[in-house]
Amino acid sequence: MRLKQKSDVTVSPGAFIPERAALLVRQKRRRLKQRVWSGAAVSLFLLLGVGYSTYDARIGAQLSGAAYVVVQNATAYTATHSTETPTPSLNQAQEFSAVVAALVADKRSFIAVDEVGAQVTLFKDGSAVLVAPILLIPDHDSWRSVPSGVYTVKDKTDRQYSALQEVYENNVVMFSKNYIIHGTPEYTDGSMAADVAVGITLSSSDAAALYRLVTPGISVVVRASGVSTDPTVTYSFQGPTISSGVYAAADLTDGQILVGRGGVDTSYPIASLTKLMTAVVVAESYDIDAEVLVDQEQYVTTLIPRLEGVPRTTNYNLLQLLLSESSNEAAEVLASEMGRDQFIARMNTLARTIGMTNSTFADPSGLDDGNVASLRDLVTLAQYIYNNYPFIWKMTMHPDETQTARGDDFGDLRNFNGVAGLSDMVGGKVGETDAAGQTSVTIHAMSLAGTARTVVIALLGSQERSVDVSLIHQYIADHIAVQ
Repeated sequence: MRLKQKSDVTVSPGAFIPERAALLVRQKRRRLKQRVWSGAAVSLFLLLGVGYSTYDARIGAQLSGAAYVVVQNATAYTATHSTETPTPSLNQAQEFSAVVAALVADKRSFIAVDEVGAQVTLFKDGSAVLVAPILLIPDHDSWRSVPSGVYTVKDKTDRQYSALQEVYENNVVMFSKNYIIHGTPEYTDGSMAADVAVGITLSSSDAAALYRLVTPGISVVVRASGVSTDPTVTYSFQGPTISSGVYAAADLTDGQILVGRGGVDTSYPIASLTKLMTAVVVAESYDIDAEVLVDQEQYVTTLIPRLEGVPRTTNYNLLQLLLSESSNEAAEVLASEMGRDQFIARMNTLARTIGMTNSTFADPSGLDDGNVASLRDLVTLAQYIYNNYPFIWKMTMHPDETQTARGDDFGDLRNFNGVAGLSDMVGGKVGETDAAGQTSVTIHAMSLAGTARTVVIALLGSQERSVDVSLIHQYIADHIAVQ
């Protein structure tokens, strides 16, 4: 990758904007080991009402070439459309059971993965033909952790190698881009890697049986474990005044706004907070294990250039650069794998899907001032990541804490996301441009009147980010009471 600077630029942590707009000269990407999937995608339509009393379940044979599931409550409902994106309602046992029952009633073939119950069940024509205990699953904050949702079996293979974990996976059933069911992995010397959870691990015999019986194209319904079950609470609050900008602080469990200043539904420029959505698109669309060639020539300015002269790396390592050092290089390389325009379109589609109604994304890095979002939308995005891709927040705080056997391609990574004096941060992302000012989204594991809660603070248009975040944090600690 050859980088050419169009003009001089003044930079500081969080500020990555050239004096003239970055110019993308040529997009050209090749993949070494990117898995390309084919086949129909499964779309889940959940029409959710107030309760779960009466369901009308219809499983259609075809919808634009894809199978679909509709679960409808008899009472008033709203509709959401999920195309292989997480579906948090399936965290609830009753909702998961209702979807499974609907598929069974329609005599469908599918896999039910109940991580809470530690069980995988394969159904053929509505009948259970294999029930297997789950031996091991990835940690909840791992990029291999599967969010609750409905997916499609893309392919299966009797053996494949993980470049990041440096193990062989046996009898692999693949769904989505990064999620697999497999038997006990093996190290390269043939010894068993019984403690390595690359995906959902079954015994070798159960995985072999599932591999023989499963057919690509069938649905996989997942109820994930490790999801917060904290009850919704009611707060009493007031809000502090900060030196500049607007902010909102919310309970990450239910999205309830605790304190704020400015309109929570007004759109503002967000700068490099854009990279959080870039990371989510990568998590949902890419094989993070894949090794890719870096051979793209482009004009781009970034605070710490890393990719010039690097012939190859992995999507995982690019995410590390993206989230810890806010690398604009990494953002453009990741987007170019899909095609830059298609990637940006996916960012906007996903924003609408998860309820970010006042957001628009114009590039993958945040360089463009057309990247805008509301405070409420940033809370929604923070929740979505926290519930479904917690490894993203982990990467923002611990760039050197690798989750792979291969290790990091880039040593001595720097982290610009911390706030001095706040030791309870468990995730965060900063940004800065002339149009956006200083921006941040930070996640805090707080104790409010003796009750443990996870709080998100979204700040836009600040002139003193660290001071403002600390002030808001202190005010919440001193004044917010859980009722």
